[in-house]
Amino acid sequence: MAGAEETASINLTAELRLNLEEGKTAVLRYSESGEAFSLDIMMVPGRFRGHGIGSLLVRRLLFMADALHKPVLTVARPLGGGNSPDALERLVRYYLRFGFQPVHRGLTTVHMRRPSSASSAPNPPTPENET
Repeated sequence: MAGAEETASINLTAELRLNLEEGKTAVLRYSESGEAFSLDIMMVPGRFRGHGIGSLLVRRLLFMADALHKPVLTVARPLGGGNSPDALERLVRYYLRFGFQPVHRGLTTVHMRRPSSASSAPNPPTPENET
């Protein structure tokens, strides 16, 4: 049985994967420490963007974090040639929808934090109960 000291030193890295059509996969990589979760990177193939796939993955991570009463940290940083101020602002607005708030702004990145929500959904988001 793990003691409180061992739980505080947890450092887990994992990923959520969603298999799509045509052999494509959407991936959200995250880390968990004793204090917080970190959304490290999310990749949704271009043809599948704008269909709620990224939102499904983010909500699943938030559900896990809320269940453990931990905040989620991320760094908004456009990848794949979208390194413009407009691309960064679109990404920041995307994370704001999930309750993330900016904590530090740089020229090409914005560090963001979402506190744990006391009112997490009773069931984790799935493609079947997604609206």
